[in-house]
Amino acid sequence: MERLIQANGQPRYGIFPAAPGEVNWRDFDFRSPMGRRLGALAKWRRFHQFQYFGLVSDELIGGCALADISLLTAGFVYLFHPASGRMIEREFKRPLGYGATFSQRPNDGICELRCGANLLRLSNNGLDKHLLVQLDDGTRIEAGFSEEDFQPMCISTPTAVNGWVYAQKVAGVRCRGSVRSELGDFDLQALDAFAHHDWSAGYMRPETFWNWAC
Repeated sequence: MERLIQANGQPRYGIFPAAPGEVNWRDFDFRSPMGRRLGALAKWRRFHQFQYFGLVSDELIGGCALADISLLTAGFVYLFHPASGRMIEREFKRPLGYGATFSQRPNDGICELRCGANLLRLSNNGLDKHLLVQLDDGTRIEAGFSEEDFQPMCISTPTAVNGWVYAQKVAGVRCRGSVRSELGDFDLQALDAFAHHDWSAGYMRPETFWNWAC
């Protein structure tokens, strides 16, 4: 499937064997609950997109998320060291997408946020997913995994009266890479770390809660 939104302006629904080439939300025939066609501004304001890359191991837990909610782009990254109870946590916000790039191609593109000397980047290249974090305190995370032996869940569903959401998720995939921070230096393969990944976009409920866990 090359595009999620069909020629009639409606999304395809269901569980798909593979990701769509593009979530072409601009082609969506967006209407009010009473059936009135809504304009480009309303369509842009209601479209939200986020992506999350998480790491889990006995020695280190971490994650990075980027969210584009039209008027604001936000990102966060955290690392937690269970043995010491220490945590690094940073959050960044940019108005109107300044310093941010968001691809609408789930398996082919980059989502990133730059804020000063800080960079959060999630890169998807076919079956390979990569995370790069560079912070002004010296923290650096390079992580990646391949979905070669896994089939992600790719699902599109209606939401509320006039919305829809496409979600693509995978969990429990062995992860490679390295982490350098004030918590220490870690080799993710040596830690036997696992990754989980979520790419979601669409017209979500305004009261949507984004809780990431694995």
